[in-house]
Amino acid sequence: MDECASSVTNGCDDVNGDCTNQEKTTTYPLGYTCSCNSGYELSPDGFTCTDVNECNSATRGGCDQGCINKVGSYDCYCSNGFELSADRLTCDDIDECSSSQSHNCYSASYCNNTNGGYGCSCPSDFYLKVFETAVIVYFLAVEKILKNY
Repeated sequence: MDECASSVTNGCDDVNGDCTNQEKTTTYPLGYTCSCNSGYELSPDGFTCTDVNECNSATRGGCDQGCINKVGSYDCYCSNGFELSADRLTCDDIDECSSSQSHNCYSASYCNNTNGGYGCSCPSDFYLKVFETAVIVYFLAVEKILKNY
């Protein structure tokens, strides 16, 4: 009998898995085995398939920086300043200095690409105008230290 011919004759998950006919033996008393599609694993009951959360594994699905689990699959993502490479796993640094639209520096020659970001320098006799509060506090502290020397 073809146990896998119909979901009525087998208990396998027919949405996320498959049924394979086996010769009825003590190892296969039902005459079939259940398996699951990629991204799923067979539940302890031996019939139903549950989503594998690849992002919870030690390798995070092979993702370089971030992982988002999806039902039956997952996607990798990258932090700001990086872009997902063609392999859809690793992240490549974005060279913000290669385009004037990606940085606010005086010009590309005063833009210094860093891993995940960039920094600006100034032509001689110019100074860097800073808008971020934390950086302003830092520069004020440095200025105060320098005045004391």
